Amino acid sequence: MYSVEVPSFRNREDGRDLFKELRDKGFQTPRSWDELAGIKSGKVFAVPYPVDTPLPAERGDLLARASLKGIELLDQNKTVSL
Repeated sequence: MYSVEVPSFRNREDGRDLFKELRDKGFQTPRSWDELAGIKSGKVFAVPYPVDTPLPAERGDLLARASLKGIELLDQNKTVSL
């Protein structure tokens, strides 16, 4: 596992740490696919790559993994109304 330093979210010219602001609002902010895999419920803002998302030819099954994880999390967060 590695720690991702995303310049547009941290070390900003305006001094804001957007990851901290998201955590303060109740979001989990995993920075790797391994961290994301361990999250089972709740609000999530994931940035699993250090800079940009890889080019399409390098992504492999990124769309499938991200979609399945999103469905898993949404399924845990659903509400029932009678």
